[in-house]
Amino acid sequence: MAKFLFVAGGSARNGEEDEYSSWYEDVHLPAVLGVDGFVAATRYRSVPTSTSQSPYDFLTMYEVEAPSAEEAHAALLAAAKGGALGSTESSDRSRSGAWFFEAVGTRRTP
Repeated sequence: MAKFLFVAGGSARNGEEDEYSSWYEDVHLPAVLGVDGFVAATRYRSVPTSTSQSPYDFLTMYEVEAPSAEEAHAALLAAAKGGALGSTESSDRSRSGAWFFEAVGTRRTP
């Protein structure tokens, strides 16, 4: 079984961050983690610095264990098509995106 990282960036509409975060934590995350192969998730908030700014307000990193990224993606799309992942009007769909990654090296520490 291969391991992948599925990274999803998203943003709330202006003034709707609380509603977006509540929906994401209470509806969307549990639904995605109910999809075969999606085994864990960690959600992050963007922290701008003097030299960098993310295009997304939030980033979620999902750990995925599946035969292939294509199979995991197909399972996720099927869940989305069936309405299982939920939706919210508080999401700024113009500022969202998602990608699969696979490790190309081992985890390193100092």
